[in-house]
Amino acid sequence: MILYAALAFCAFVAFLYYKYPDRAVGTRPRPDVPNADDTVPIFGGTFSISSNVQTLHEWVLNQAKKHGDVWRTTILAYPPVDMILTTNVTDVEHILRDPWTYEKGVDQKRQNSDLFGHGIFAADGDEWKVQRKVASNIFNVKNFRDFYSPIFHHDATQVVRHLEQASKIGAFIDIHDLLLRSTLDSFLKISMGEDRGCLASDGTVVDGRYTLPPVEFAIAFDTLNSICAKRGSIPFWQVIEKLNGTDAKRDWCQKVLHGNAQKIIDKKRQAYAAGQVPKDKSKQDLLDYFMQTENDDGTPVTDEQLRDVVINFIVAGRDTTAQTLSWVFYELSKNPQILAKVRQECLSVLGPTRMCDYNDLKELKYTTATFNEVLRLYANVPFNFKVPTKDDVLPGSKTKVYKGQRVAFHPYAMGRLTKIWGPDAEEMRPERWIDESGNLSKENSFKWPVFNAGPRICLGMNMATQEAVVLMSSIVRRFNLELCNEANFQNSNGRLLCIALQMIRRNGACSTRIREKGWLDMIFK
Repeated sequence: MILYAALAFCAFVAFLYYKYPDRAVGTRPRPDVPNADDTVPIFGGTFSISSNVQTLHEWVLNQAKKHGDVWRTTILAYPPVDMILTTNVTDVEHILRDPWTYEKGVDQKRQNSDLFGHGIFAADGDEWKVQRKVASNIFNVKNFRDFYSPIFHHDATQVVRHLEQASKIGAFIDIHDLLLRSTLDSFLKISMGEDRGCLASDGTVVDGRYTLPPVEFAIAFDTLNSICAKRGSIPFWQVIEKLNGTDAKRDWCQKVLHGNAQKIIDKKRQAYAAGQVPKDKSKQDLLDYFMQTENDDGTPVTDEQLRDVVINFIVAGRDTTAQTLSWVFYELSKNPQILAKVRQECLSVLGPTRMCDYNDLKELKYTTATFNEVLRLYANVPFNFKVPTKDDVLPGSKTKVYKGQRVAFHPYAMGRLTKIWGPDAEEMRPERWIDESGNLSKENSFKWPVFNAGPRICLGMNMATQEAVVLMSSIVRRFNLELCNEANFQNSNGRLLCIALQMIRRNGACSTRIREKGWLDMIFK
């Protein structure tokens, strides 16, 4: 009996090997599209992706360089993953111009539902359209000038305060953590009218590092965000999360996030019931706008809907801005000539101490160009995919795509391809964003889809840029950056694996050095 079972199993495996020689089980043959490297029978690209997960975006970039505009990978999962990846700008434009044909898809919604719920990041069709229309009300010049600027000024001042405190005692400080705290407070204030005081407390020195007290909301937010992000590269993640205890972590995170949001919603509803509605539109946060609207059927917006709206807004603004700014300071530390130009512009426009206002942004051209250039090289959302609702043909590469399969584009790879950006594509050169007349140039958003593009282009991209420039101008006028021992943090191809910087202030300047893997550390003396 055992022998027969073994023979039957071997025959079944042989059948699968014959039927799926270059792809995962359950996926269709595509002789017209090249497969990613190291694709194997039955499993497709499952092993190649899992073995490259730490440097996945570099792996995708290398595949794009080798295979051209379009290539394919498949993953053994339930349901099986069959994904076309394109870096053709015309293809990307076709995908992003039509969010009704190219939707988020069931898998993406399922992976992110614990964080996004039914918010704008997860919504498609009319549900997305309604949320976007209401949210767009807060993005106007008056708000940029009168509402956002004071918030950004306050949090930038808090960042500088902690750097000053660290400087007095000569302690290391994790600048990435500081930026995450700053952007979380900013976007909580803009979305809900209250922050969590992430920067309010003084720090203490632990093992030579200036450390701020943990903030429960931030821990829950980061943990749940990480759980959802990992699901995209873990086959059968639903089963694995039940086995390894991730379910319990997820439940705790949701309890903290939802509980905090509910307290603020309850407080707002009580104020509204007492007739305390903000009269000045510029004083209304995102929650105010949604509490004054209703669903298409005339029913009031529920607490769950309000919670999802706010959390999606925080996801959109907090991590992306802080991460990009971390890369900004990394690149400035490598390129002192760029740092000098940014500093000189900030000093010329703002002087040594004045905070950057909304009206100053148009004068800080090179500073903004530097931020844009870092976004090009380190896209804040490096990978994205859509799911077509019908069979289609990508017009740039002439590639057939089928209903229900994943069609992906990769802003990180696109930002480093010479076919898109020229022979110096992988160089940090802010000047590419300055036109011949000295003004800031605008790139095709489909060529540079770091803020998405088309009807779903990021509503808050100008606000993110404003906050970034406020923080950049507050820091670069005070410190120099110098990077050492970079090779310790690269893989065999010379690619950076992590950010880890230490700043040492000397004679009013600041030099930046690698200290410890996984940290973006500064010390001020």
